[in-house]
Amino acid sequence: MASVKLVGIRKIYEDGSRTHPAVRDLDLEIADGELMVLVGPSGCGKSTTLRMIAGLESISGGELFIGGRRVNEVAAKDRDIAMVFQNYALYPHMTAYQNMAFALTLKKLPKTEVQERVRDAARVLAIESLLERRPRQMSGGERQRVALGRALVRQPQVFLFDEPLSNLDAKLRVQMRREIARLHQQLETTMIYVTHDQVEAMTLGDRIAVLHRGELQQVDTPGALYERPRNSFVASFIGTPPMNLVEGAIVDRGSAFSPRDGAFSVSLGPRWAETMRGRDGEAVVLGIRPEDLRLARATGETPSAGSEARVDLVELLGGEALVHLSAGATELTARIPTPVPSTGDRLLLHFSPERLQLFSAANGARLEPAPE
Repeated sequence: MASVKLVGIRKIYEDGSRTHPAVRDLDLEIADGELMVLVGPSGCGKSTTLRMIAGLESISGGELFIGGRRVNEVAAKDRDIAMVFQNYALYPHMTAYQNMAFALTLKKLPKTEVQERVRDAARVLAIESLLERRPRQMSGGERQRVALGRALVRQPQVFLFDEPLSNLDAKLRVQMRREIARLHQQLETTMIYVTHDQVEAMTLGDRIAVLHRGELQQVDTPGALYERPRNSFVASFIGTPPMNLVEGAIVDRGSAFSPRDGAFSVSLGPRWAETMRGRDGEAVVLGIRPEDLRLARATGETPSAGSEARVDLVELLGGEALVHLSAGATELTARIPTPVPSTGDRLLLHFSPERLQLFSAANGARLEPAPE
């Protein structure tokens, strides 16, 4: 096991006279035994970062340390890491046993030690019955377990996972997430896991590093990212469905928020009012999670605590539903328990001030209300 430390890591690709920065001055520390997830949209630099850690991509700038040792110029084979790829990368002509044993055989380890390591890994992953099968005789989930086993037998300091579940169906992804989480708990080994799926990130990571356009946006625990996103990008990316974000401005001497079209007004409560006093007209983005948006039937007279909206679509999820609404030009999503309204219904929205979040419209940074 080992810690991993990235100090000002950069990756710049050159295309003739032009340069394209894929990763920009990334500082990140991953503790010994931690499961760190790198998450972000396509092109954010997460897989490039993982490949630099693995030694599969050169580093344009900065320093990389594994177990306290600087490894910028160290070959991939000498970094004592093991990587699990998206496409399994199993040799089709070899059995599962041969695939798992291949790297150990190249190291010329004693045959008995190779057998012991492979059998131990197969037992941990519950694939002992698959050892004599070739990849074409296995399902996608079974192949991914073999790929995990191939990494496991090497007993590396660090495991690297590059979107390993993206080729599996939804049910298998859930099952394999549990397998990886269980494996981490059992081995207590440092793991770095790359995914674009924020559900995977939230359910797997001890901490999550959110990247966007090659820059680190926030690194924190799943709960902290969800409750206290550092900026509007993190707020919109973490959470399913994502946080409702509404562009508008502060009004009524800092006590309320109004969207751009003025279709409704949201009371901010005393804490926000104290912070926003004297800032009328300031452009901000209001955020509220779908589960914090309360709905009530409209009765023809809109009370001051509510704002009227129309139901555009209802997605029934079993015991709860996602209700998509429009209030003027603003589109919102609410997560509510059943029974659910019908498309076309008019409902009243209630925004709980204690659950509201505000972000700067200028740079997306999170704003803080006055302390209690």
